[in-house]
Amino acid sequence: MKKTLTNLENALIEIGLGLNNVVKLTVILKNIEDFHDMHSVWVKRFDSEHFPVRTVITSEFISENNLIQIEGCASMKFDTK
Repeated sequence: MKKTLTNLENALIEIGLGLNNVVKLTVILKNIEDFHDMHSVWVKRFDSEHFPVRTVITSEFISENNLIQIEGCASMKFDTK
């Protein structure tokens, strides 16, 4: 989860955003037993006052080395004045 969120954060930085712009993530775990470890990283990386909406599901992956995938949405605030 640490590496996955770091990769996400780096991709967001490239377009002028950050993790604080994430509004929703779907976390796909290979093993549900990893949920508590995933959650402990989650609470450290996201602002506790503005956690993004999260869905967690499990799935088999093609690669045995793949333990987690994420899919999500980030939003840029626009000044409407």
